[in-house]
Amino acid sequence: MLNAHPDIKALMEGNANIALGVVAAVEATGKVLVVGYDNINAIKPMLKDGRVLTTADQLASSQAVFDIETVLKAIADKKPQNS
Repeated sequence: MLNAHPDIKALMEGNANIALGVVAAVEATGKVLVVGYDNINAIKPMLKDGRVLTTADQLASSQAVFDIETVLKAIADKKPQNS
């Protein structure tokens, strides 16, 4: 992809594990910014030295609580909920 699209300035990855692989692929170019999800420990040194621009912590446990609360409300109200 980097060869086919040399003007790419940044890549956003679906998770931090994929971002690790992307960092390895783009290190030689020095011109592509990498962003990932999940905030895993392996990505933290790359954040410090600038190889990764940022990572987002999705807070999956909070998402699960919100989903459960929404389902319980739908059951109690006996109608679909909008989120």
